[in-house]
Amino acid sequence: MCAVVVEYGKRRFDLGQRDPGSIPGFRETLSSRLFSEARSSEPMDRQIQLAIFRAQVENVKFLETARKQISKSINLSLRTNNLHMANVQTKIYAQMFCAWSEANFLKLIHTPHGYELDEIVNVKKAWDAGGITSGWRRAVEVGLTKIPTVQSGFDPYASTKIFRIIDKYVRDPSILRNKIAHGQWKVALNRDNTAVNTAVTHDIERIDIIVVDTWFECQKHLALIVESLIETPERTFINAYWSQLEALEATIEERSTFTLDGKIAVLRRKPIRR
Repeated sequence: MCAVVVEYGKRRFDLGQRDPGSIPGFRETLSSRLFSEARSSEPMDRQIQLAIFRAQVENVKFLETARKQISKSINLSLRTNNLHMANVQTKIYAQMFCAWSEANFLKLIHTPHGYELDEIVNVKKAWDAGGITSGWRRAVEVGLTKIPTVQSGFDPYASTKIFRIIDKYVRDPSILRNKIAHGQWKVALNRDNTAVNTAVTHDIERIDIIVVDTWFECQKHLALIVESLIETPERTFINAYWSQLEALEATIEERSTFTLDGKIAVLRRKPIRR
C-alpha cells in the first residue's frame, strides 16, 4: 500500500492510499486521462490546427514508408516458406496499421478548410470517450450536418452504409489491435481476462497480410469520403460521395476474392532479390 500520486506537467493526480497493481485498468485509465488532459490543455485555433495537420502529414508519410518495409519483409517470409516468421511479422503489421489509422484520422479532422474549430473539438471528445470508432462516427455525423439535404436531394439513409463500413473496417480492427497490444497474439481473452474469447481468437488467427492490406485500403477510401464531405458539402460532395462509395465497395468486393495461398503462389513465381 502506498500513496499514489502522479504528476504530469503542472497537473497532479492524487489516487489515495492504493496498491497501483490493484487498481483495475490503472495504466489504461491513467494514460487515457493524461492523454485527454494533454490534448485539451491548449485552446484550439487555426494556427494550432494547421500545425497538427502538418505534423500528421509527416507522421503518416513515415508510417507509409514503414508499411512498405514491413510488407516486403512479410512477402519475403512467405516466399521462403517461413510461415511462422510471416505470422509474427503480420501481428506487427496489424499494430502498425492501428498506429497509421490514428495518425491518418488525426490528420483528416485537422484538414484545413474542413471542420470548424468547435467541430474538431467535438470529434476529439467523441474519440476520447469511445475510442477511434466513435471518433469516426462523430466525424461523419458532424460532416453530414453541412449538407443542405433538401436542396441537394442527398438521401440521409445512404450514410448508414458509411457507418456499417466504419464498424467493419475501423471498429473490428481496433478490437483485434487491443488484444494483440495486450499480448494476446495467439489466444484472446474476454474483457475482464476471466475466460477465453473464442470468437476473437478465431479472428486473430485469420489475420494475414491480405486482411491488413484490406484495412488500409478501406480506411483510405473512408478518409476520401469524409474529406469530400467536409470540404465541398455544397458543391461536388454528392457526386464525389457516390463515386467514392462505389470505389470503396468495389475494393471490398475485389479483395474478398484474395487469399493468402493465392498471394504466396504469385510471390513464388518471382525471383528473390535481397
